[in-house]
Amino acid sequence: MNPPLTRRRRIARDVAGAATVAAAAMLIISCFVAFGGQRRADAAAAGTAQVLTPVGGNLTGGDVNTLFLLRPPSVAACAGDSATGGFRIQSYMISESISPDTLTFNSGGPAPASVGSPFRQPLFSGGNPYVDGNTAVGTGALVGIPTFDFTAWAGSYGVDSVPAGSYNVGIACWDLANQTLDKYWNAVMTFASSGTALTWSTSASSPTTTTTVAGAATTTVAGATTTTVARATTTTVAGATTTTVAGATTTTVAGATTTVAGATPTTVFNSGGGVGSGGGGGFPTTGSSSLPILGWGLLMLFLGRMTVLLGRPVRMIPNERN
Repeated sequence: MNPPLTRRRRIARDVAGAATVAAAAMLIISCFVAFGGQRRADAAAAGTAQVLTPVGGNLTGGDVNTLFLLRPPSVAACAGDSATGGFRIQSYMISESISPDTLTFNSGGPAPASVGSPFRQPLFSGGNPYVDGNTAVGTGALVGIPTFDFTAWAGSYGVDSVPAGSYNVGIACWDLANQTLDKYWNAVMTFASSGTALTWSTSASSPTTTTTVAGAATTTVAGATTTTVARATTTTVAGATTTTVAGATTTTVAGATTTVAGATPTTVFNSGGGVGSGGGGGFPTTGSSSLPILGWGLLMLFLGRMTVLLGRPVRMIPNERN
């Protein structure tokens, strides 16, 4: 007959059992953070949209009648298309205090719709809201985005519905099947009103071109095209095209195309949007390392084994006498 467990062994068994349960819980949490939370992190990695004239020129402001383009990078695409993947192109104009990361959409645009403060509406084209646009078939590329204006706020709604201040405006990809935000491209506009007049301004600018030679260091932003030669160091961001030659070191981010001769290039993330987009671009990989998962799994196995061993009664082997 086996003797009962000693008090110390019971305590050690109970502690090991509780620790096993805690390790299992941490394993589940680590798996969720590493894998389940990945999609939301990708959606938060937004690109930049340019505010341009209808023919693509520089535009720094206007009034309610001013037509403008809100143009994402040329290879911008949703993670799937409208025809087979259920993705839709949406527009938004929201108070700057609202993060685009948190947006949800329905058939009327950003939800819940509101005017004043907070402000949450789609952009309008010719008085009609731009919602549920279709992507290119197969690639998910953003196509058919119209020119916008703010005549609706001087007519149907009234300029009082748009409080003075800064607003996030942009184009977003909405995963209709899963009701989740895929990615977005954002710009900031500042509005001012006086009586029945509504004006707006933006710091967005048209693409610029920079050429640097003879060992120079160049930093170019906002859709620039940069050519650097002769041992130069170049950093280009926001939808740029960079060509670097003659032993240069190049870092290109946010929608860049890089051609290097004898250089050491580092590409951080491509234009367009998140991982898996039809245009082949991707945002920086975000999320947690898989090492915590392995660690918690091994700890759970070890503690579970200790629980089993400590739960067994000690077998007493009788002394044999000759």
